[in-house]
Amino acid sequence: VTRFDRPNYTDIGRQDSIVTLYKVDDDMRAFLRDKVGVEVPKERFIGDSTVLLLPFQTAKIISEAPYLIAMSVDDINNIVLDKDDKIAEREPWMASIDDPDNEPTVGVIDTQFDESVYFSKWVKYENMSDPKFGENTRHGTAVSSIIVDGPSFNPDLEDGCGKFQVRHFAVIGKDRESASSFEIMRKIKKIVENNTDIKVWNLSLGSDREVAKSYISPEAALLDELQKKHDIIFVVSGTNYLDAKKAGEKLIGSPADSINSIVVNAVNDSGEPAVYTRKGEVLSFFKKPDIASFGGDIGDQGVQVCTPMGKSTMMGTSVATPWITRKVAFLIEVLGFSREVAKALIVDAAAQWSDVGNDPKMSTLMGYGVVPRHINDVVHSGDNEIKFIIDSISEQYDTYAYNLPVPVDNGKHPFIAKATLCYFPKCSINQGVDYT
Repeated sequence: VTRFDRPNYTDIGRQDSIVTLYKVDDDMRAFLRDKVGVEVPKERFIGDSTVLLLPFQTAKIISEAPYLIAMSVDDINNIVLDKDDKIAEREPWMASIDDPDNEPTVGVIDTQFDESVYFSKWVKYENMSDPKFGENTRHGTAVSSIIVDGPSFNPDLEDGCGKFQVRHFAVIGKDRESASSFEIMRKIKKIVENNTDIKVWNLSLGSDREVAKSYISPEAALLDELQKKHDIIFVVSGTNYLDAKKAGEKLIGSPADSINSIVVNAVNDSGEPAVYTRKGEVLSFFKKPDIASFGGDIGDQGVQVCTPMGKSTMMGTSVATPWITRKVAFLIEVLGFSREVAKALIVDAAAQWSDVGNDPKMSTLMGYGVVPRHINDVVHSGDNEIKFIIDSISEQYDTYAYNLPVPVDNGKHPFIAKATLCYFPKCSINQGVDYT
C-alpha cells in the first residue's frame, strides 16, 4: 500500500438532498442524533443508509462528520416523458373489448390513468400523485393500453402474448415535472410491498439527469433491493434525450442504471438506435441498456396507443418498454418460468448469434440486441438449434456439472455454443463500483 486516504465530502447543495451514508455499528438515526446533532424523522429514511436531508442538515454533517457521506444527489429531478406525434379520431377498436377473465396482472407505475377509455375494465387504478403538480393521463393511459391490448391497434407488432390485466399506480403528474425523487421512491416501495402478488412491473419513467459514473442512483438501488427481496422484476425504459440530433449524445438517466431490471432502449423500424436514444454503460462495466425494442423514430409510423383523446402515435423508450413487459409477463405468468429464466430468454433472443453485446459501439445503445417481436421467436429454438434451460439455486459457493447431450456428426461435435446466464444479486449502494 503506497497511499491511504480518508475522503472528505464538501459539496453543500441549496435544496433538499438524497444522501447515502456509510454504515456505522450503531443505528444510523440514533448516531446522527447523538453523535452529529442532526435529528432526522424516521419517514425520511429509505432503508438504513439512504436519507432525505434539508440543506442545513447536510451542512451540519459535512461540518461534524464528512466521512459519513458516500454520495449525494439533489432531490428535485426532472422526469421526461415521450411525446405525441399526432392525435387522430376515435377508432373502431376503441368501441368495445371483452370483459377480463383470468388473464395475468401486470403492475404499471406511471402518470395518471383515464378511466373513461374503452379498456378501463381491465385496469385497477390508484392515484398516488400529488394533486398540486397537475394531471397527465395521456402518458400513463398510453402505456397501459399497450400492455392490455397493444397488438389490436398495432397488428404489425403482434407478439402472440394475448391480453393482460393491469394494476396501475400514478406517482407523478404533468409532462416534465420537477418531482421529488425521494417521494417517488417512497411511493414505489409502498406500492410493491402492498402488491407482492404482482411479479412483473412496468416503469416507463426516467430522469433527465444523467447517471453518475462512480455510483448507482438511489432510485436504481431501490429497484434492485425490491427485486431481490420480493422475487419480482422491473422492466424499465432507457430514458429519452428529446433534443438529440443523433443517438448516444447523452448518458441514460435513473432508474435505468438498475442492475437487476431489464432496461429497454428503442430502435427504429430498421432495427437501428432511434435518434433520441441515450447510452450506457453503468459504472463503466455493467451493460445497460440490456436490450432494445421498437419504439418509433422520425420517419417511422411510430407506436399506436390509446389516449384519453383517442388514437395517438407516440415514439420513445416509454412505448418500447411495454412490449418487453408483455413478453416477460407471458414467460413468467403463462409459461411459469422463473424471473431469472425469463430475463435470460429475453437477452438470449436479442443476442441471437450476431454478438451485438460485444460490439462496444452498438452495445451501449442497444445492449445485447433487438428482441424479436413475436414470443415464439423468444421461446422456440430454430431448426438448427438445441436450447437447454437450467434453473437452480446455489446457497453456497458450489460447483455444478451438467451433462448436456450434444449430437455427434462424423465422430466430431461441429457446433458453436453460447451460454446466457442471469441471476439477481443482492446489491449494496455502499459498494461503489463494486455495486453487486
